Amino acid sequence: MGFHYDSNEFFYKDLITQYNVFISANSKLHYNNPIKKTKEKGLYLCVYCNAHYGVIDSKIKERILKFVEQNKLHMHGGIYLVPLRNFWSTSKPEEELVKLCLRVEYTD
Repeated sequence: MGFHYDSNEFFYKDLITQYNVFISANSKLHYNNPIKKTKEKGLYLCVYCNAHYGVIDSKIKERILKFVEQNKLHMHGGIYLVPLRNFWSTSKPEEELVKLCLRVEYTD
């Protein structure tokens, strides 16, 4: 289970108001679900950090944007956030561990 955000809202708004929830499914299972979405192939920047799905520290966002700029990358698509630890057992974002994944492409 995880969450998918629009990258503009994720990086440039203080409060995330819209997101999609996703689950991983075996590709051998054939779901006839009109909202099924497949994660795009490509290069992903993945960051492991302490955060909650709706509460992401602005310093984390700033560091990701700085890394993307310094390494001449272009953000492509949305952000995937996957809870790894303490998602259900705490209300403190600093005790949760998540993986943020952002699809990127080289600009040169």
